[in-house]
Amino acid sequence: MAGSKRKYPTDVYIYRGRLVYWPYLGIFDGKRKRGKRIILGAPDMPESKIHQLLDQVKETKRRTVEWLLSAYLESEKFLKLSKSTKHNRKEVYYPKIIDRRGPKNGTRFGDILLAHVTPSMLVRVLESFEGNPTRNQIKTFISAAWTWGVLKYEDIPRQNPAKEVPGFEEKSRTFYITDELYRKVRRTMKPLYRAAMEVAYQCRAREIEIFALTYDDLLKEGVYLKRTKGSIPEITLWNRRLRTAVNMAKSICTNKQSKYLFHEPDGSPIVPQYFSRRFKDCMRRRLAAGKITAEERFTFHDMKAKGVSDHEGQYSGHRTETGRKIYIRKAPKIKGSR
Repeated sequence: MAGSKRKYPTDVYIYRGRLVYWPYLGIFDGKRKRGKRIILGAPDMPESKIHQLLDQVKETKRRTVEWLLSAYLESEKFLKLSKSTKHNRKEVYYPKIIDRRGPKNGTRFGDILLAHVTPSMLVRVLESFEGNPTRNQIKTFISAAWTWGVLKYEDIPRQNPAKEVPGFEEKSRTFYITDELYRKVRRTMKPLYRAAMEVAYQCRAREIEIFALTYDDLLKEGVYLKRTKGSIPEITLWNRRLRTAVNMAKSICTNKQSKYLFHEPDGSPIVPQYFSRRFKDCMRRRLAAGKITAEERFTFHDMKAKGVSDHEGQYSGHRTETGRKIYIRKAPKIKGSR
């Protein structure tokens, strides 16, 4: 890309002797991301003509899938979502959705006009992703953006195609970590992982919840847990194992400037998604070394299910019975009839 002494509008450059509009979209997965280059014309065209063409391009872009999702990611509605939901939609799903190629003509999905998106097209796009949980997450993301767009803009089709696509069936995970397996895996882990596993188990918590714990949450009577996804906050009373795990975390994470119980060496909070990946890598290495079998391999999120299953009241913080049952993976013991 060649430089020029003439100052052009933002995101307009000279490329191979032509004036192009090349919008900057932001940083995704740690990399700068730009949209598709659109040729405007000769570099010496009048500035008024450039702005006229830019208005036309942006008007056209407004009606594409990429524009809708990009606008939604900048909206106040999106900013009010939980930290994990914002991360997944912006950093994980957005780049994959807009760059997904159509199975028939290879057209980039982000370039499809909203007026041309049909439920059947959306089904084909969703089926190109692996796993029903991922498909449902992407479907929900597109549906939320479309619903927001309909209320915000007049030129968006009123009918939301994502709402006409049925959800993909998800089978609830039933794997239960036995006490023997828990001890076998935990004793091979580094102290940080051991402490995190035990706090997650004792508090029946998700990754995002334990890595949000601060020193202010360590109360005289126990650990105050601010649950996510609309679940009810609670205080888990101190016991020997919980106190030992918290003290272990304090001895590992020693940056005095950090307010977080679990933190990186520079004091910043541990990113739950990155920790989960590292935990999966640990399990993968143990499987390769023959320390566990394929059937014994589990995720960090399974720690919450074990905690709920083992808890006397099987308390999970969920407001509904349906949500709680997802984490109960051990058959209840009931006295026989007399």
